[in-house]
Amino acid sequence: NTCSFMILGFLPLIPYLVAKIRGDEEHQYIWIIAIGAVELFSLGFAKSTLIGSSVPRRFFSGFETVFFAAIALAAGYGIGKIFDGL
Repeated sequence: NTCSFMILGFLPLIPYLVAKIRGDEEHQYIWIIAIGAVELFSLGFAKSTLIGSSVPRRFFSGFETVFFAAIALAAGYGIGKIFDGL
C-alpha cells in the first residue's frame, strides 16, 4: 500500500527534521536508527502474525527482519565506500 509506505518511510526522518529546526544534531542518528529498527521489527512481527505463526516465531521473525536489514545497510555502506573514490 502506497500510503503505509509513505508513512513508514517518513517516520525515521522526523528526528532529522526536529534536529534541523532546533539546531541540535548531536543525537539525531541514534533516534533515526532506533525508529527504523522498531519499524522493521514491527513489520517482521506483523508479517509472522498474519501468516499465523506462534508467538516465539513472531519475535524471531521481527529480529530476523532487523538483522537482514542491518546486513543490507552494511553492504550498501561498504559498496558506497568502495566506489567513493571513482
